[in-house]
Amino acid sequence: MHPWVEHYRSRIGIALQGGPTLTDPDPNGVIMRAGMLAEETGLDGFFMGDHPGNSPEVFVHLSALARETKRISLGSIVY
Repeated sequence: MHPWVEHYRSRIGIALQGGPTLTDPDPNGVIMRAGMLAEETGLDGFFMGDHPGNSPEVFVHLSALARETKRISLGSIVY
């Protein structure tokens, strides 16, 4: 069995979905702070919405968070 499947076989994971608003003056900072908050508070993951019309480039930001975090899962959510 894959280690990820085994890890969540008997528990529920809790993650944060975050991102800036369209008018946020510092969208990059919002994303980084939200991802770091997920890590610091012990959540299992951080996810960003992926919609080209109203969100920053998801994979650039998730890559930056991957560099700064050690434990959480990161991913995109298409909506």
